[in-house]
Amino acid sequence: MRDRFGAKSPRSWLLRFHTQTAGCSLTAPAAGEQHRPHCLAALAAGPGWHQSLHTTTAWTRRWRWPSEYAAKIALRTQQLIAYESGVTNTVDPLAGSYFVEAVTNRMEQETYDYFHKIEALGGVIPALEKGFMQREIAESRIATRSRSTPSSGTVVGVNNYVEEGPVRHPAAGNGPQGYERQGSTAGAGPPASGQRAGGARRWRRCTRRAQGTENTMPPYFNCVRGLCARWARSWVCFRQVFGEYREPTII
Repeated sequence: MRDRFGAKSPRSWLLRFHTQTAGCSLTAPAAGEQHRPHCLAALAAGPGWHQSLHTTTAWTRRWRWPSEYAAKIALRTQQLIAYESGVTNTVDPLAGSYFVEAVTNRMEQETYDYFHKIEALGGVIPALEKGFMQREIAESRIATRSRSTPSSGTVVGVNNYVEEGPVRHPAAGNGPQGYERQGSTAGAGPPASGQRAGGARRWRRCTRRAQGTENTMPPYFNCVRGLCARWARSWVCFRQVFGEYREPTII
């Protein structure tokens, strides 16, 4: 940050990062054990000095929107790791590990390789327009899916230790019409005057800010706090000003 981008503040030179477990580790056959792989991933993140952790993604997301119970399981898993596991009691419990240092060096080199590829494409925006990120995500998804084959190793509940009988998917706490209800207002304009007071005024202020060059977040937050009749309406002002992005189809 200092040498390449000329950052002046020493605080901006520090490496702060967020850790998030991936939903791709969830599997449909192992219905009741989905929180366990994420628990291991979260525990592994502990010694990594991360500053923010979003982990144990609600295990019902493999099939549907997270239920309240699944979200609570995710929260409690983080709390158990933070306060009961002891993993945070040592500053660097893996210090001096040749394996960890070797993997870290390899990850660093592969990260710079990605930077060079994106720069060669002209930067982040041209890379997105050319479908580079989408293609990489798709290829990663295919590679992850190939893990379920017997030749690639054991995936518990999928290709080994498979239970007999039909898979029982946990019920989610949200109704099946929830997504449709939210989407039904996605293209709506400003709320009617008879709805929440000040909603239309906040919506128009957000739209005007989007048309200019000032920070759009303050009026957007005000719009969301006022709900603008429905949450889905609050971001329509951006779509009207900037249009709707559709990523390129990657084959």
